[in-house]
Amino acid sequence: MLRMVIRFWKHTLVLLTLLCAFLSFLHSALVPSAGLMKILQAFYFSLALFILGALDIGFPANASSLPNLLLWICYFLAPLLTASFLYSFVQERLLKKLSPHYRNHTVICGMGRSGKLVFELAKAHHPKKHKIVIVEINPNNPHSAEIEKDPTVWWIRGNFTDEAVLKKARVCQAQEIIITTNSDFANLKALFTMKALFAPQQQPRIFCHIGDPKLLSTFKNTILDKDLSNPVRFFNAYDVVTRRLAQRWLQKPGENQRPCTFILVGLGRFGRLLLHNILADATLSQEDEIAIVTLNPNYDVARLKHDWPADLNPQVKIDEPLIENARNPAVWTQLNRQQNGKNKKIFLILCRDDDIANLETAISIKTGPSSPLQRSTIICRIYSKTVKAMSDILENQITRNEQRDILLFPFQDELKEALREEIYNTKGL
Repeated sequence: MLRMVIRFWKHTLVLLTLLCAFLSFLHSALVPSAGLMKILQAFYFSLALFILGALDIGFPANASSLPNLLLWICYFLAPLLTASFLYSFVQERLLKKLSPHYRNHTVICGMGRSGKLVFELAKAHHPKKHKIVIVEINPNNPHSAEIEKDPTVWWIRGNFTDEAVLKKARVCQAQEIIITTNSDFANLKALFTMKALFAPQQQPRIFCHIGDPKLLSTFKNTILDKDLSNPVRFFNAYDVVTRRLAQRWLQKPGENQRPCTFILVGLGRFGRLLLHNILADATLSQEDEIAIVTLNPNYDVARLKHDWPADLNPQVKIDEPLIENARNPAVWTQLNRQQNGKNKKIFLILCRDDDIANLETAISIKTGPSSPLQRSTIICRIYSKTVKAMSDILENQITRNEQRDILLFPFQDELKEALREEIYNTKGL
């Protein structure tokens, strides 16, 4: 109840003001009638206060009595509340529908997880008064309530692939355009819809996210399309993040390092790109091995190899993916059986987009019976906002020795740094 009052405080104040005025009029000499007429007149006068009705009603004689004192407060408070509602209506319903004449602004297409981080980077990179236009189709976007309060932001609810929406966002006058969504075809459609809008002298910086590794390798780096007069940088921040993870945490430290087994739990966008970057390591041999646990029934080794760019290491042995829920104990029994008797360094990478599930899995393996997986290095993908809380859970539930081989990968911080590297550390654009 308290939460609802806080959320709708202005509406609550209107009701309290109306009730207070009504009760005060009932005990005031301003309403001389009796019976039902007194109640109706008091209610009418209370409503009239919100449209400066006191000019016709008259004013309390003095403020010596409590009803008159409360009436004086309501006489001022009611029209102020009306003015506040009118201001909000004009601001949100009328002015926001007008197209501001922005120039040299930033246009961000899509306000998901990556879009929100790009917005934060743009705010930090540009001067304080730099204008930002956000194009987002979801009317219930969780970031809109917070971001729309910023006076330098104009939020357009619409499809960024539509030419009319792009014109409304004034992409031709923009300094930079950043397309961030996970739909590669929508991103490319928007990109090539823009080409008809640009004049030869208009050269905004354009960044376009491409999630598919094969498609990304086709468009990678800065290109100049013969039909598109603007340089475009195609990027995939997830690719940068997983490359860092593979290079810093998973690659062999020396020539005599024993063979490795990489076990990926979860093969979503993050897991697929991590697999790609593990296989980019040319030092891996046929003695190294990759095991995969996924709920996606469409993935088999042939499908995975079809999705890879041609420059990946073909020597690594890849086991047929286990199509199973990682919460099933049979999964871990099978993985342990596969690793029994092998003198390999095991990396267990929990790639699922579920912090609690990843941490619970790591704790259960480290506190369980002796097994090859118990001796593995476990890497938990954790959304950064919860890293500190997850570390506290580890300290409370397992010993320091058991914690030693559990590494928390701060996904949000790494993703934000990757976006900074791709967009704002780019030279020559």
